[in-house]
Amino acid sequence: ATILTPAIPMRIAQPSAGRWRWALAIAVVLAGVLGSAWDDWGYAHFTRSVSQLRGGDTAAALDAALKAHRHDPWMPLYACHAGYLYGVQAAEGDAAALQAGLEAYQTCLQTLPAGWIEQLNRAALLWEAGERVEARIAVEKATADTPLEWLPWLNRGLWAEQMGDLEDAAYAYGWVLSLRPDLAGSPFWNQGERPALWEDALAAGETALDYRGESETALARWRWQVAVASRQWTPAVDQIEAWLETHPNDAGAMIGMGEALLGLDRPHEAFMWLERAVSAAPASPRAYVARGEAALALGYHAEAAHDFRAALFIEPSPRAYWGLARYEHATGDTAQSLQTYQHALYVMPIPHSYDLALYRRTGWSVPLPQVVQISPYGHGPAALEWGALLEQQGDRATAQRVYQAALTSDPFWDEIRSKIAP
Repeated sequence: ATILTPAIPMRIAQPSAGRWRWALAIAVVLAGVLGSAWDDWGYAHFTRSVSQLRGGDTAAALDAALKAHRHDPWMPLYACHAGYLYGVQAAEGDAAALQAGLEAYQTCLQTLPAGWIEQLNRAALLWEAGERVEARIAVEKATADTPLEWLPWLNRGLWAEQMGDLEDAAYAYGWVLSLRPDLAGSPFWNQGERPALWEDALAAGETALDYRGESETALARWRWQVAVASRQWTPAVDQIEAWLETHPNDAGAMIGMGEALLGLDRPHEAFMWLERAVSAAPASPRAYVARGEAALALGYHAEAAHDFRAALFIEPSPRAYWGLARYEHATGDTAQSLQTYQHALYVMPIPHSYDLALYRRTGWSVPLPQVVQISPYGHGPAALEWGALLEQQGDRATAQRVYQAALTSDPFWDEIRSKIAP
């Protein structure tokens, strides 16, 4: 616009810039620089704390977090982080840290709109401190504020079950299954009161889907997804057959049928269904993984390797790595198999949308060790196979670390727990 506009000569009187104007400008800039330096100094302590925590030095991480909080007590992020670190120490057996963690979270959450992770961490500390009614109130608030996150629902259900409130437990478990049907494969559901609550939990899951506005079609699909995930193979086959009568081109149902037939030790039939599934959905990584598992069961090693690698190319997943590791072990490549197993365990992803951001600051927003979590079925068997292979190679120490890591993500695998040395 400046170039295209004809120039109009004008004489504009230039005001003289007095010294007070320059002094005011310098003062404003200086105040901004000092404020930014103050802010950055506190944040430097915080980032050092996160780095030390990642390195496994909880004590040093807590010391740095407290320095950040003392330097800038008006930044609630630092109080939340200190509360988290106290909680880690409490999980390691430091009883005094429990109350300190609760006080730090109280300071943090008084001035900060809490995400579900902060609410759940505080609830876990309350539960460990014996304040069980308050813990349940806190976790119920977390599920009310973020109803589409399954982890608060899981802890709500477990704590309700342990306090004898089986109705609320079944309701919360239903929400877990409605959000993550693949978690039905965890041994969590076979322990405690949960086998008796299973049907009530399924009914609550249907209610949760209806509450979220899902259609009858989605509800029917969810039923057989849960049946497949929970390894109830015969009901799964019956339900999927009924589904395919009205949805004959549904690739997801074909995959589920193949997985169920493989579970029933009918690999030839499974392989044929999974051939159809890959043809119907050539970009589905799950179709390739399932077909690779069927091929491996039939001894078609080249076909299995192709399918597992195709799945990893499309979307790397622990299940695909597990399949590839099993193929490598079956074909005698033990060294490579040990490398591949490293990617076969499930790790719970943390949604970045709930990260805490204040003044360009991102918080260390992860669940405390006291928070209970579970994993899909493949997590446990993959850890057992990997650990057994390590023990065969004489590396018992690493095998023990594998078992411990597996129980961190799903503590309900009793078979894995039995492998851990006293």
